Amino acid sequence: MASVSYGLSYALVASRLIVAHMAKEPLAVPMWAYALMLVGGINRQLQLVDTRLAAAGLMAVALAGYLHYAIDVVAALCQTLNIKVFTIKVNAQ
Repeated sequence: MASVSYGLSYALVASRLIVAHMAKEPLAVPMWAYALMLVGGINRQLQLVDTRLAAAGLMAVALAGYLHYAIDVVAALCQTLNIKVFTIKVNAQ
């Protein structure tokens, strides 16, 4: 589970980097994602909390953060381009 939370945190940072580059905007670095990985690493070394419990908590936070970002980006793109997600326009003949 810990590797999933690290992967989600990395995916979030990489996605933000790609979108910032494509939009030619400055990168807003999600420091909470780095803090999440730091907390996981510290807990792994010092065993402050049960490892499985910590991994599950970190994964839940990483998943919630990544889903929030992905949904926000899709909504912003749909609003900007005036399209609907997963909708195919059918021309009436």
